[in-house]
Amino acid sequence: MSEGFAAYLDLYEANKWSIRALSLGCAAFYAVLYFGIKAAVTKYADRCWSQDAKSSWIGFINLTEPQKFLYVSYITSAINALGCLTFMYWGTTSCDPPADLRKDDLLFGNTYMRNEYCVDHPNIWEIYCLSQFLGYLCFDLVICVFFIGDLTTPAALQNLLHHFLGIVGAVGALVTGRYILTLSVASCINELSTPNVNIRYFLAVHKKTNGLLYIVNGLTFTVLFFIFRNVWQTWMVFRVLLPAFYRDNFGNNEDNVFITECLWCLMAMYFTLCGLNALWFHKIFSGCMKTLRKPKAK
Repeated sequence: MSEGFAAYLDLYEANKWSIRALSLGCAAFYAVLYFGIKAAVTKYADRCWSQDAKSSWIGFINLTEPQKFLYVSYITSAINALGCLTFMYWGTTSCDPPADLRKDDLLFGNTYMRNEYCVDHPNIWEIYCLSQFLGYLCFDLVICVFFIGDLTTPAALQNLLHHFLGIVGAVGALVTGRYILTLSVASCINELSTPNVNIRYFLAVHKKTNGLLYIVNGLTFTVLFFIFRNVWQTWMVFRVLLPAFYRDNFGNNEDNVFITECLWCLMAMYFTLCGLNALWFHKIFSGCMKTLRKPKAK
């Protein structure tokens, strides 16, 4: 067993109950929050429509019940994005290398970006980050399957695939620890573009897609997607994850075959994700250009 994996197991064992409690607690928290938001939004929409029959909230009122559940899911996903970014920040800035491995003279010298120790030794806040994210994903998967109930349309299947990969990735990272967990937490930076996806959906529901906000939001999303998913995540995979995998002798230092196989599968998933990000950006960029070139209505 490698030194890094042994250290990770000791850290997890010492905090296992708080890690598990956080995951279950987040699922319960989002359940209460979700149905509370749904009740509040429904009440607010009805009041707005009763006061003004031309209110844009008619778009929400006309949604079917499963579509209203989807609407609320977009709200809770934005809250989850904030939670992931907060835990990611705490995790990234909480690395505490031994004195001889510290790089205090470098910008971000004691983070995964500049210090191999921080890549190979995740801290408790990084574990908490994935724990709470796993709790949210499991809860939202229940909403998607049993309340929204759309299991056939391309958008729904893509969303289910996203949840499945997220759950597998989070569980895999918690099982293998070390550089996989570190990169998984660092990948939460991608949540910066989540509000743009949500805003686009809300504008469509409320029939506000002809204004400047819709265009600015789309352009912002395109830029953020390119910076963080195409550039930053590709850099992390090739300049942080792959060298760490090499230092670990490609996972062959472990005496547990299951851990080794998990490492290889997760590595393959991250490299595949880089390719998928390129394909998705091509579609996003093409759609963005199509919108910009569309003639304005007179």
